[in-house]
Amino acid sequence: MALLSVAASTAPRSRAPGLARFTTVRLLITCLALAATADGVSATTSRSDEYRVKAAFVYNIARFVDWPSAAFADGGAPVVVCVVGVDPFGSALDDALQGRTVKGRPVTIRRSHDLAVGCHVVFIAFSEHKRLEDIIDRLGSTPVLSISEVDRFTQRGGIIGLTMEGAYVRFDINATAADRAKLTMSARLLALASSVRGAAGGSR
Repeated sequence: MALLSVAASTAPRSRAPGLARFTTVRLLITCLALAATADGVSATTSRSDEYRVKAAFVYNIARFVDWPSAAFADGGAPVVVCVVGVDPFGSALDDALQGRTVKGRPVTIRRSHDLAVGCHVVFIAFSEHKRLEDIIDRLGSTPVLSISEVDRFTQRGGIIGLTMEGAYVRFDINATAADRAKLTMSARLLALASSVRGAAGGSR
């Protein structure tokens, strides 16, 4: 089971808040990449810290996913991360993605109250839980990586579900939904997930 604690509040903040936030995000990203061999980091559970960690998860998960070439207009087109609904991240997602690349492509962020054309990653906010099935149905088989913290997200057809377990963030994968979206998940990402639905040989 891959777990990462909400550790952002332990970063030094007295001298350079901007640098501290950047260093914290880098630490969280490194922790996720090494989660297969690490037990986690002690933490607090403030809301801002929680979403700094979740923002790092969004970025790192995208790094382990391949989209079909037809999903992009050209070789230099960005990976577009869309937040649908009431954005819970504040500036955390912008901080986590600023200056980053995914598969050699720049990353841009869009926010809206409904699905938009051109998204490669869609984070569905909890505010949209009552119409989750409708959003998933509309995504259909388009090559979009859906991520959400809505309860039972992967059981309801989403691809990546983020959940809290005490002070820790974990993620589940619906491999069947990823296949339907023509997305390729790396073996390492599948190994780091807390659970995988539709994995080869059965779910775990």
